[in-house]
Amino acid sequence: MTNAEKYVVAILLLLHSVVSGDEIKTSRTVVERPVASTVWPLPQYIATLPVWYFVDAATFRFRTSAKTPQCDVITDAIKRYQRLTFLPDCPRLRYQPQDIAWSNTPAAQTLHELEIRMKTCEELPHFDMDEHYTIEVSVTAPEARLRANTTWGVLRGLETFSQLMQTVNDTHFLINATYIEDRPRFSHRGLLIDSSRHFLPLQSIVQTLDAMAYNKMNVLHWHIVDDQSFPYVSSRFPAMSEKGAYDPTTHVYSPKAIRHVIQEAAARGIRVIAEFDTPGHTLSWGKAYPDLLTSCFEHGSPDGTYGPIDPSKQGTYIFLDQFFQEAADVFPDKYIHLGGDEVSFDCWRSNPNITAFMEKLGIEGDYDKLEQTYVQRVVDLVEKFQKSYFVWQEVFDNGVQLAEESIVHVWKEPHKEEMWNVTNMGFRTLLSSCWYLDY
Repeated sequence: MTNAEKYVVAILLLLHSVVSGDEIKTSRTVVERPVASTVWPLPQYIATLPVWYFVDAATFRFRTSAKTPQCDVITDAIKRYQRLTFLPDCPRLRYQPQDIAWSNTPAAQTLHELEIRMKTCEELPHFDMDEHYTIEVSVTAPEARLRANTTWGVLRGLETFSQLMQTVNDTHFLINATYIEDRPRFSHRGLLIDSSRHFLPLQSIVQTLDAMAYNKMNVLHWHIVDDQSFPYVSSRFPAMSEKGAYDPTTHVYSPKAIRHVIQEAAARGIRVIAEFDTPGHTLSWGKAYPDLLTSCFEHGSPDGTYGPIDPSKQGTYIFLDQFFQEAADVFPDKYIHLGGDEVSFDCWRSNPNITAFMEKLGIEGDYDKLEQTYVQRVVDLVEKFQKSYFVWQEVFDNGVQLAEESIVHVWKEPHKEEMWNVTNMGFRTLLSSCWYLDY
């Protein structure tokens, strides 16, 4: 009989006892009107019983089993959840069980520890990470166990365990007998932050990571640069942030700051995927390197404005090769987001050099084909650095030959039709259109 089946049997037996009026003689406190803690997100399977144990925050501990390998991520997480599990300002129980008496509570009624057992320690989260876990707060004795194959399952289980606690007062809590088996439905559960249009201090980013961990989200999509500013400090091209950031001293992300974000994210089981969107959304790149961008023309002469990256110059690709090689080293995740959305063709149309380049390629007037040509070269060079990539749906729609592991990011309607087209071609897809604030 599995643990889940045991809990079903226990529930049926308990219900029978209640219905028949039998006295439930156990060493545990039975609360007539239990307040079931709500776990979010809802686990794949959860069974609870109105059998409660006392928990004293001052003496409770999280203990790893002897067979669990040493793991810095878990050591740090235990310290974090020792605090998060017993927050004194959480909402209190709306009632007090009549027989609570902390001064003379029998030891048999008190849960003293959560035993953690894990098979494999991993230091960096990844696309295929195993987040499965089980939690058992025993129905027959004050014992609690958390089981997981990997670091990431333990982190998700610790978050769930913290949500099972019911606050009685600042130092004392209740938890009821519970069995949980859980794993995520989706391997990618992400949140996008845009630190180019609105600079985000490091503290705000870490607070966002905390909020993501509470909701068991596992990907921070960092839209780190855009037209408005270039806060990413490049070691190879420092002028990019010196001239492109809102402020080159206060509104930038140094390599040290980026490492800090990646470390804080990993400590919470969250991947960091940086987005460097091209060929559009790149006006800030041109503050330091205007030759990267297309010079716009009016009446046959440059008008002093710039458009997307210039795909006709070989120097563009030499620069991007060096830039993405650095980005591949700075951001350790297997994936990088290459953007590719919302490219305006007006400036390309106005530039005679672009026109001549397109004639040479035999694609006169086909600016979708020009964009495809550019993006194809970018994805090919990124693959050299052993990186897979996300692209916005326009890249797929324009017929770029994508690698098998590519992920197409759908953000526009009609999303169902686009999702069908992408998956029908054998690619994985990421859906964001339902949460895009403009629609």
